Amino acid sequence: MSNIAEQRQRLQSLLVKLNNLGPIPDDIDQFTINANNIRKNDYLVQYNQIQSEIIDTYGLYVEFLEDNTTSLLKLHGKMLDIIKVQTAR
Repeated sequence: MSNIAEQRQRLQSLLVKLNNLGPIPDDIDQFTINANNIRKNDYLVQYNQIQSEIIDTYGLYVEFLEDNTTSLLKLHGKMLDIIKVQTAR
């Protein structure tokens, strides 16, 4: 599994990529209706692909955070047990 910094960097990169697509293209008079529809379809395909990558990356990011939170809570519990043993002496 990749680390959290890599996932955060990937998310930032994907969000920039999504923003760089700009708004959905408006119809342009010199193109036919079909040409405009093809342009919009190409745009939407790219947009959906990037959104899917973002969702997948957020899933990995959340999984990483959950795993680390669980590990930290276990470590915290062990440290409390050690403190209890030491104070009981």
